[in-house]
Amino acid sequence: MSNFLEYFYKLDNTDFEISKRGGLNLEKIVNKVKENKIEKIIIDISINGYTNKENFDFEVEGKKWSETKNVFIKGIEAQKDNEALTIKRAIRVCSQATTEYIQKKKINLPLLKYNIKLNPIYAHLGGHFVVPLEEANQIVLLWESFDKVKHTTIAETVKKILKFRFSQDF
Repeated sequence: MSNFLEYFYKLDNTDFEISKRGGLNLEKIVNKVKENKIEKIIIDISINGYTNKENFDFEVEGKKWSETKNVFIKGIEAQKDNEALTIKRAIRVCSQATTEYIQKKKINLPLLKYNIKLNPIYAHLGGHFVVPLEEANQIVLLWESFDKVKHTTIAETVKKILKFRFSQDF
């Protein structure tokens, strides 16, 4: 019988840094949102949506998306860096601010048409980060309905986040 311990790799050099993939650094991401003054743009995106189409543009208080979008990192570069500013990460850290904005303003919420039973303050792209447990099933239903119409799979991601938040399946 062999001693399996003799087959362990012995590391002689620990003079290196591991990648920054382990868990998002939300504090750094919040700081990047503030530094770039993009919270209003992100709130608009979270409520009205966005696209990667080349000619897509909008403006919030004199700040244009076309002049702002270059601060975001995409794809593999974003996956390598837990501090990278992406649109989805910005939506996440601005989700409470978006909810508060909706509470204070009477505005059209495009996502609400997918589930009118959901409390409107959570009908935005980051709603699943702030929705309370008693509304969680309604936000899942919203995204399932959205997925059917738009042929996407967002509901699965929302369910995973809610499962992580509330330690139960949805």
